[in-house]
Amino acid sequence: MHLIAYNCIRYLMIEAAQQANEQVCRISFKGSVQALRQWEPHLNQTKISHREQRRLIQLLYESIADYIVPERSGRRTQSSETKAKTVSVINRSKT
Repeated sequence: MHLIAYNCIRYLMIEAAQQANEQVCRISFKGSVQALRQWEPHLNQTKISHREQRRLIQLLYESIADYIVPERSGRRTQSSETKAKTVSVINRSKT
């Protein structure tokens, strides 16, 4: 269950980075979790329209994109897309 949540958060990070024209490796995972926890009660309202839900998701992406980590020289980075694909391949091989 944890890997599903992890991959979902990474996917949100990828979407937010693409919309903000930012590198995914610069988006904070911890900040993304905090943004998701902040917006989750609003997104789970049962009586909101699809239009309002899309607007809230857009605000969530913007909030995630605000959590930028500084670049560190000499740091070996692996993109979130690669990490998500790797975890997905590992999960499929276990089943």
